[in-house]
Order: sequence, then structure tokens, then C-alpha cells
Amino acid sequence: MNLQHLQYFKVAAELQHITKASNALHIAQPALSKIIKMMEEELQVLLFDRIGKNIYLNKNGKILLSYVNRMDEEIKQMQEELNENRKKENQSITILLKATPMLIVRLVQMFRMEYPDISVRLLTYNYHVNETYLKYDFQLESSMKEKSHENTIILLKENIVLAVPKDHSWAGKEVDLAEAVHENFIGFPSFYLQEKETRQLCKTAGFTPTVVLESSDYFTIQGMIAAKVGIAIIPELSLRFQKNPNIAYARIKSPKCHNTISLSWESNDTLSDAGIKFKKYVEASLASNEILV
Repeated sequence: MNLQHLQYFKVAAELQHITKASNALHIAQPALSKIIKMMEEELQVLLFDRIGKNIYLNKNGKILLSYVNRMDEEIKQMQEELNENRKKENQSITILLKATPMLIVRLVQMFRMEYPDISVRLLTYNYHVNETYLKYDFQLESSMKEKSHENTIILLKENIVLAVPKDHSWAGKEVDLAEAVHENFIGFPSFYLQEKETRQLCKTAGFTPTVVLESSDYFTIQGMIAAKVGIAIIPELSLRFQKNPNIAYARIKSPKCHNTISLSWESNDTLSDAGIKFKKYVEASLASNEILV
């Protein structure tokens, strides 16, 4: 017995006539009779009293019909609720932040000005989170390895630099990273992808960095650099360290490295109406250089 069989029963119960019911359902009369008989055998009760060629809904049939009617109402309410939720989902997007470059603030601000009816939800990723169970439309990543995928937009490519106190001897100069072998470093937590890539970069340069402080807060790192606690390997633009007057930069001559900030999604088919609008808006903004860091 399934939902379709219950609907067949309902039509037969309302018409109390097999031929009329089979015509209304556009199925053969023997097929309908067989389905009703099968339901009666499964429920172990008769649903109709049969007098000659006529059928009459009995007490058992009336009980079943009352449940089918209630079920129909529940299904109707479920469909209405699902439709309402689908409309809401089509008016919102969720972005999983595997990095939090400052440009995301500008990007969301500009998009919301263009589409004020679409809400934006930002989820911050951390290593405690099981990504499998997260529901999101886009993910934003920052990596020294450029992501090449059909469903990816490159938002920004930037140099990797050494952030140093403004009066450091390297301020404004170009240096080999190997020269920093005796420097103290300030880094992000070791489980961050950015920090793993930074330490790999130092390894490529021939040394293991001496990390004296770890922090996930950009402003704390800035303050520690300005206070001469250590230096940091950072993306040149996306963290906006260059806005701090007490921090200067040294360009890394070797090894060659840069950072890529990308926005990606599962597939075009999975994007909601709001997601499609966001994707197109980002592409148009990049084409017109409106995404400012």
C-alpha cells in the first residue's frame, strides 16, 4: 500500500462506484478492484460492503478515509511550507569563509546595495567543523596555490610580503626570504591553511621559522608587529595591513610566491536564484574593477 493506492481508495470511497472511480482515475476497472482487494488483505479488514455490482463504504472504510483526508491536508501543508521555505532560500545566500580577507566586507556591502532583498549569511570555517554537514552556496578561500576549477572565480591575486615594523632595516626593500632565518615570526594558528603554506614557504627558503606568537586576529598580529614582537609573512593587500602606519613591507625576491583569493561553488545547477545573481554580480564587478581591497 502506498500513497497512490490510498488516493485510488479515496476516489472509490467518494464515488462508491468502481466503474466511475476507474474512469475518473483513468485506470482499468479490474486494476482498481485488484488494488482495493490488496489493501483490504494488507489491512485485514473489508473497506466496502458489496451488494451486487454496487459498493458501499463501511465503518472500516470510513475510518481509513478519515485518515487519508487528514493525510492529504498534512501533505498540502507540507508542500506549502516547503514552497515558502524555497522562496526564502532563493532570497538568501550562504558563504563559507575559509579565509576572511577584508574584501569580503566590501563585496557583501556592494551586493546588498544592489539587491537589498537578498540576505547574506557568512559562516566562518574552523578545524572543529565537519564540512560535510554544512549547507552553503559558496566558499571563499585564500591560498598560495591557485585554485583552477570550472566553478571558481578568482577575486584577487596578490604578492606575499614580509610585514615589519616601520623602522625595520628591510622596510620598503626587496629581500630573499632566507635572510629572515634569525627573525622571530608572528603567525596564524598552525592548523590554518595559510600558516601551513607559510611554513612550507620558509622550508623552501631553507629554514624553519621561529614562531613566537600565534593569533587568528589580524589586528592583534598588526599590533604585535608594530610593537616589534616579530615579523609576519602575509598577503600584501587582502588583510589591509598596509593601512597601519606603523607597519612597513619588504617584498620577497625569492622564492617567488603570491596569494590567490577565490570564490567557488559546487555547480551551476545547484545555485539558487539568489546564488546566480550573486555569481553574476561578482563577475560583473570584477570586469569593471569595482571590487576594491
